[in-house]
Formats: sequence, structure tokens, C-alpha cells
Amino acid sequence: FTFEDPTHPFEDPSELLQFVRKNVTDSRFYCTLCDKFSHQTRSNTRNHVESKHFPNIFHYPCDQCEMSFSTKNNVAMHRSRKHKPNKEKTNDSFDQNIYLDKY
Repeated sequence: FTFEDPTHPFEDPSELLQFVRKNVTDSRFYCTLCDKFSHQTRSNTRNHVESKHFPNIFHYPCDQCEMSFSTKNNVAMHRSRKHKPNKEKTNDSFDQNIYLDKY
């Protein structure tokens, strides 16, 4: 990630976890800034804090192209859609044909 706003007190996205609290009653993670958002995972709640309360503070570059995104979630979504891993061609169909020819 790169730090975009030099006037902001955060140096690392992990510092946004200070606004995430786990409720022991329901085991969910809540945003302490708005109390409107909760999720089962801490990382999704941290993503909420970043995108809703501190947008455009950090930039996350794609490691496979020139694009940059304002949230970790956005760059992950971009990578999964635009840079799908190349699946190596397997010989499954070839092997099946040999099997079928034998039997």
C-alpha cells in the first residue's frame, strides 16, 4: 500500500483496527465509529472502517498492472476479475480418451 494523505495520523491500514471491537455476547465485530456495521470477521469490519470513514487515505497498487485502488478489497476484487490465474492445461481429456480406448 502507499500512504496518500500526509496530514492523516495513520501510517498503516492495520491502525484502523482500533475502531473495531468484538462483542462477546454475539461474537461479531462492530465498527465503533458508527455502530451501524457488524460482521463475523475482523478484516471485513476493518474494510468497512476504511471505505466508509477514511476513504482514499491509503492506496493499494495492483502487483500485476499499473492500477491503484483505495481499499484492499477493491484491489483484491480487481485481481480476481482482471488477472485470473492461468490454469495449466492438463492431460485429463487425453488420459480419459486412453482409458476409454482401452475399455
